[in-house]
Order: sequence, then C-alpha cells, then structure tokens
Amino acid sequence: MEENKKKILKAFHIYPEMPEEYAENSAFIPVPGQPKRDWMDESPNKFAYKCLPLTIANMHGWDFLAPCDIEMFWNGDNRVEGVFIRHMIPEKAPKFANSHFGSGTVTFNFPYIFRTPPGWGLMVQGPPNNPKRGISPLQGIVETDWLPATFTMNWKITEPWYTVKFEKGEPICRLMPIRFPDIEDWEWENPSLASNPELHKGYEAWKKKRGDLLDHLRTVTRKTGELPPTWKDHDYIKGAVGEAVAEHHRSTLKLKEFKYGKDGK
Repeated sequence: MEENKKKILKAFHIYPEMPEEYAENSAFIPVPGQPKRDWMDESPNKFAYKCLPLTIANMHGWDFLAPCDIEMFWNGDNRVEGVFIRHMIPEKAPKFANSHFGSGTVTFNFPYIFRTPPGWGLMVQGPPNNPKRGISPLQGIVETDWLPATFTMNWKITEPWYTVKFEKGEPICRLMPIRFPDIEDWEWENPSLASNPELHKGYEAWKKKRGDLLDHLRTVTRKTGELPPTWKDHDYIKGAVGEAVAEHHRSTLKLKEFKYGKDGK
C-alpha cells in the first residue's frame, strides 16, 4: 500500500513574508527537469537523444534555475577569499551565490526548508548530463524527513583563473527524492545467463540487432548519411521485449509543477 500512497514534497518559506524579489525570482521556484541539452542538440542528427536513459535522467527531478547571469573565478587560494563572484543584478537585489567553504567552491542558497515523508530524503546535485568547463557540481543526500534547516548546492571550480559563467535560466541544482532504507535492502546475486533461457534469448536477439545497427552506422551512414531503418524506433524506445512491451517502461516523465503561494497550495 505504501507504493500507492500520495507522496508530498513540502517547501516551507523561511521568511514570514516572501520578499518580492524572491517571489519574482525563478531561482527560487523549482521546475521539472527538461530533456534538452545544448551538446545533445549539437550531436550529429541529434544522435544523443536516441539514448533514452539520458533523456529520462535529464527529466528525473526538479531544477533551480539561475535568475540572472553569474560570473565566478578562483585564484587557486583555498581560503574563502580566493573565489570571486559577480551577480548581474541590481546592487540591492538578494545575492544567492557566495564563497562559504573555501577550496574553490561556490555555494548557492535557497530560501526553503524541505520536508519529505518519513524515510525519504533529497538527492541534491547538479543537472544531469550537462558538463560545464571549469566547474563541477558536488552531490549530497539530505535527510529532509527531519532536518529543521535549509541546505545548499555547491560547485567546485576545477580550473583556476578561468571565468565560469552561469547564464540566466540555466539549471544550477537538481532535487530528486530518494528513499533511504532501500539501498541497504539490496543484495547481489551472480547467476549464469544460461540459467535464464528467456533472458538469454532476448539478449541474443538484441546483440544481433545491435550489431546490424553499428554495421550500418560504420558503413552506409558514414558514406551516404543514410540512417538505419530502426533509428527512430528501436526496441528500447518502444520498451519492446520480444513481441511484448515492458510493463513499467517510460519514454518520458511528467513531473508535478511546483505550487507557489503564501499558503503553499
């Protein structure tokens, strides 16, 4: 019954009255993750989007977006003074990024305390499949089923003296609910593939189709640009298992929108 129970992710404003600057600031309103990535758009024939696990991961969670252009660089000094940050906003507007921990890290702050059901927490990380020169997102798991505090998103600058820029509307933080006990419940087994005839048969069929696809790409596509017949509709995109369709297959995700308001409803 637990699986069918309605799951609520609450976001409590930490201010008695939400400042107008925050209410109008998209950085403080989580949005469902989007499937698109610039590098995927630029891949030949948008090839990267044919990898459904990539696009599902891109959508799997909610993102905070940069509300303005932000520039930052690190001079290599591990003290907090070694990171310099510039927000492209009016001087009196609230700043949400700072150098808090040192060691070339940039900290993003959000004005919410999140609350999840018992046993659930939040994976806090950078946007999936979105590499960025000079900086790398740090990832954390927060026990939001009891924590009476805010948390931060942190990025580690990896290239001193290189100016990193986050553009307005660019994802800076991904939130993804996870259930804590589950990871400790898993146990490993290592049976032979032959012990599962149905799986073995499915693998052999997939291996042949995969080989034919790669051969076509290496020969015909490279010479003529002609894509394989199964390019747009291969088995994984359809969730095909032989003649059947996988029961829980997903080709897209439809996450609930964040409900912004003084009462949180």
